Amino acid sequence: MRKRSTGLAIAVFCLLGIVGVSEQKTLKDPAPLKLILGLGGAAGLVLAFRGRGKSSTESNRPSSAEKAAAPSKPLRPSLFLVKLPKRDHYAVPQVCCSCLGAADTIWPATHRSGSWRYTLDVPFCAKCRKAEYSLWNLREPVSFYLDQTDQVVFGFDNPGFARKFSEMNGGAFSEVKR
Repeated sequence: MRKRSTGLAIAVFCLLGIVGVSEQKTLKDPAPLKLILGLGGAAGLVLAFRGRGKSSTESNRPSSAEKAAAPSKPLRPSLFLVKLPKRDHYAVPQVCCSCLGAADTIWPATHRSGSWRYTLDVPFCAKCRKAEYSLWNLREPVSFYLDQTDQVVFGFDNPGFARKFSEMNGGAFSEVKR
C-alpha cells in the first residue's frame, strides 16, 4: 500500500473511532480517547499529504518521456561464486561486501536446507547497507545453498569480496554471467 493510501486509511479509522467513542454511553470520560484518536487521524493525514509540492492537477509521477530519459539502475552483469565444503564456520573478510571499505554493521544472511541451517554475518558500511540492501530493496548481499555434492555454493555481487572470501576459506572461485 502506498503512503497516501495508508495515511488515508489511518485517518478514516481514527475518525470512525471518534464517532464510536462519542456514541459509547458507558465511558466515564471519553475525552482522552478522543484526543488520542484525533492525533492518530492527524498523523494519518500528514502521512497521506506530506511532501506533495505539486498542485493537485500535476502528477508526482514522471511522464513516460522522463522515465525513458532517466538512467535505470543496471543489474550487475555477473554473479561471483565460491564453492566450499559444508562446515560449521566460515571466515568472512571484515570489509564492506559492496564497496570493500571499512565495515561497521552486519547483515545476517541465513539459509536452511533440510536439517542444515547456517547464518553468515555479512559486513557492510552504513552507506552501502542503506543504499544497496535496505528493507525495501529486498535484495540479499549474499546467497548460498547446498548443491548435490553437499558443498556450499556462495554467490556474491562483488568480485573483490568473493575472491577474499575464497582465499580465506580455501574455496573455488568462479564467475557466472547473468
